[in-house]
Amino acid sequence: MLWRLRAARVSTAALVTVLVATVITPEWIELVFRVDPDAGDGSLERVVTLVSALLALGSLAWLRVELRRARVLPD
Repeated sequence: MLWRLRAARVSTAALVTVLVATVITPEWIELVFRVDPDAGDGSLERVVTLVSALLALGSLAWLRVELRRARVLPD
């Protein structure tokens, strides 16, 4: 059970980090990977932002469930 709580925390933190990085500096993908897959039109950044936001919401919901299972949050 503890591994699920840790996995939920790590996935939530990673997804929120990607989301914030993409919102603050949309070009981070090009800077880190040294490739420009969308030829500068920003479509990749919009997709990364949308997908990471949706996955972060799901991960936050999972984290909440795991915290309740661990009895950290009240019912």
